[in-house]
Amino acid sequence: MAYGLNAQNSELHYHGNNRKFTSYVFNEAVYEATLSEQTSSQQQEESIYTATITSPVSTVSSSTTGEEVCSFHRLPESMRTTNKQHVIGVVQDHVITAAWEKDLTHHTILYACKQDLDTTIPSVTDGGILDCALTWQYCSGDWLSGGTIINDNEGIPVGNYEGGTISVILLRHFYNPNLLSGLQDQNRWRIKYTPQLRPFEPTEINLQTLQLNIPPGRSTVQVYMPSECSQRTGDLMIEQVRFHMHDYGVSGRLRQIRDGKELTPIYDMVAYKRGVTEAFLVVNRELKAGDMLIFECDYENTLSQNIIWGERREDEMCVIALKTKGTDIITMQSEFDSRDEKYHFACTTAGNKYPGLSLTKSEFEARLAFEQYVPPVCDPASANGLQRFRALPNACPKGYHQPTTAEECQSVHPDKEMGDCLSWGRESPGPVTAPRCFTRTDMDDVFCWKEDGVDESPWGKTLVYCVSDSSPTVTTTEAPTPPPPTTTATTEAPTPPPPTTTATTEAPTPPPPTTTATTEAPTPPPPTTTATTTTTTTEAPSSVPKLPIRASVTLTGMTKDAFDASKFIAATAKTMQIKTQDITDVKVVEVEATTTSTRRSLLMTNLEVSFKVAVQNMEQAMEINDRFGDAVEKGLFETNLKEAGITSFTSINAPNLNVSEAQDDTSNPTTEMITTTNTAAPTTTTTTTTTTTTTTTTTTTPPPPPPPRTTTISAIKGTANSQVPESGAQFVSALVAMAVAAAIAA
Repeated sequence: MAYGLNAQNSELHYHGNNRKFTSYVFNEAVYEATLSEQTSSQQQEESIYTATITSPVSTVSSSTTGEEVCSFHRLPESMRTTNKQHVIGVVQDHVITAAWEKDLTHHTILYACKQDLDTTIPSVTDGGILDCALTWQYCSGDWLSGGTIINDNEGIPVGNYEGGTISVILLRHFYNPNLLSGLQDQNRWRIKYTPQLRPFEPTEINLQTLQLNIPPGRSTVQVYMPSECSQRTGDLMIEQVRFHMHDYGVSGRLRQIRDGKELTPIYDMVAYKRGVTEAFLVVNRELKAGDMLIFECDYENTLSQNIIWGERREDEMCVIALKTKGTDIITMQSEFDSRDEKYHFACTTAGNKYPGLSLTKSEFEARLAFEQYVPPVCDPASANGLQRFRALPNACPKGYHQPTTAEECQSVHPDKEMGDCLSWGRESPGPVTAPRCFTRTDMDDVFCWKEDGVDESPWGKTLVYCVSDSSPTVTTTEAPTPPPPTTTATTEAPTPPPPTTTATTEAPTPPPPTTTATTEAPTPPPPTTTATTTTTTTEAPSSVPKLPIRASVTLTGMTKDAFDASKFIAATAKTMQIKTQDITDVKVVEVEATTTSTRRSLLMTNLEVSFKVAVQNMEQAMEINDRFGDAVEKGLFETNLKEAGITSFTSINAPNLNVSEAQDDTSNPTTEMITTTNTAAPTTTTTTTTTTTTTTTTTTTPPPPPPPRTTTISAIKGTANSQVPESGAQFVSALVAMAVAAAIAA
């Protein structure tokens, strides 16, 4: 439970950014029954030891809204014994708190490693930071988190036995939506362990997909755990579940199918809110070998472009954690591959003990023709007529609405004084965005009614109050408003014209003496119509033709079937500020996603795009190369690609133009020239053309030539060029190495 620390409020209240965390056992009867199953050896006094792991100091990036930072840590030798031991407690805190105090630390977690990466990967050192993407082949599965609750009869395995945990990856997930800079983080873990084994070993299974491409509007993503996976886990009890999506997730549910019939949903979350509803929820549902699970994530994409999977706040996830005991399965992942028309599943342990699964599209989708669950219909006659109110952030879910009158809003909190907040937001530009009936989590005494409020509000730190659509409506009857008093119309005399003034003509001022004779034509009278300006691009005459040079860029997490060459050309030309016809010979190659992300998709590849850009000389090539690199670094190229309709990538790497292939001639004229036509009236046109040589009636002395331009070319790192495994048997064998246990971002 997380709760606030406001000393002025003696009641349990919302924590805001200043929170305290503690653990409670709410189901005491189940807890006591479980404790009674302890063996006699458990009753003996335990020998308890403590190990400490401290992360490196890290500065949160101010160039991205979200990132994950990983470091590798060997467990101490006393924990790496050949005999299994049990972790029985964990406390995580912050040594350096700057990032945490600004609410940038979203979560931190320890992943289990079955081998030492500092002896496997040359660049890895004990206690040092490493690329998270390098780790998933060797380390996977949520081992410990700062909020891990370990009961008195439970222990989490550790040790250098077969399949045991001997080292860890410490992952920190940061959110930085306001791109704050200079904020550091360092956290510390104190782990208690004992050689005396306890009766039960809790397990957390992550069911998810990394294959997200969410269109604008409302949509649902389904993640599957086929019956083959539950055959591997065997019968078990799902004790708790925890949902995780980002800002566009609005609801979700975990469904269970047994023998061709859907059972009551394990949990149906009708209103999801990131950071508010992300808690472990008690379900105590039995999963039998052969059952199928379907996890559904509902999204409301308010953007005009698709949203993909990723760690950033503006990206999305679809993952649910299942807390249980009695199995070593920790990873369940599903994705569909349109290239081989198969569904691929990872259902394995931290050490990838089990191979991947593949089912043809027709074979698996035939299993989805089950008898669906129909919720029972309640008899309305048995209802007591009382309204049921609930407070939810931002908007009301289906079946509920915000109060439509002040009386209905007051009935939500009959004992709380309601304020009239009609004036709130009036001074802000744009339309009203406040809700109608709400409280503020950062203002304890505020309970508001705002008559002109909206149904869906983007306000943060706000709880919107909702009433059931079937609840009685609170109404009042007002006396009719009397008609307004009769007034007498008054007619004012027209305003007289302003007095006529006499124009005074002054003699022209003689020009100052000059050594250069200037002759000017008389200035014509100004036209009476409004002037318009049209700008066009024309090609300057040049004796040197444009020659194509090679260029390339890598779109991570993308496949060929999601690529469109014409859209790529349009976006790239806009980014480079050149013509589309100057980009030719676009080719794409899928390469294995060795470092695509901190987590690995079952199917994810990188798309290496090569093309040619026509340039006149080396100086122009250098300018385009610099412009292209800057646009990638600042996110402009990503924006242009998505506006053009290319969205199925996670990031952009290695932008490069082979500048050395351009002609080494910097004396050629500029490639493009701007001609501006000013039109004052249909009969009056003035044209000014800028060229290399300009002739006018004014004789001037040309300015000195500008200093020579200095352009720096930055070194650009290349990418791997290995091939994607073919479909079928090769794909399944490669799947085992690629399967990951991407943790819930909690």
